[in-house]
Amino acid sequence: MIVIRTSNICQELMPEFQMPATSFYKDVNTNMKMAPVDREKANVYMEWYGVEFDQLVTSLYGDKFLLYLRTFSSDNLCYVKSSCRAEMKKKMYYVVDISFTKHGFVHEAQCECGAGEGPFVHCKHVRTVLYACVKFVQSGEVKVGSSCTEKLQSFH
Repeated sequence: MIVIRTSNICQELMPEFQMPATSFYKDVNTNMKMAPVDREKANVYMEWYGVEFDQLVTSLYGDKFLLYLRTFSSDNLCYVKSSCRAEMKKKMYYVVDISFTKHGFVHEAQCECGAGEGPFVHCKHVRTVLYACVKFVQSGEVKVGSSCTEKLQSFH
């Protein structure tokens, strides 16, 4: 924690959330290993804030609000980077970063939305990405939105 003194006022600043460079991340696929996060370990983090995987979070995941899910592992942490579509503005996406310990517990999280300033946030976007991580560890699959170029042209 950093303490800044201006005049007679002391301000405490939280340490900044540090993520690896984007070039280190790889899109998740069936053969990838991720920190062993499960619903119980995710609940440990969410219980601190009185939130859970509610109907909104599961429907955001089911409706493919995630654009991508990427991961990178270092010696002691596993990092996940994702992009989650805003619920009200369809063309707006928020970047979500979550770091896990090697045992699968959430270490830190942040989101670009107004409620998601890190390092310990629990907005619906972070919970949706966390839910996607749990699903990926369970099944080896993750639901992400498709781009317009992924489908074959059908109007000819």
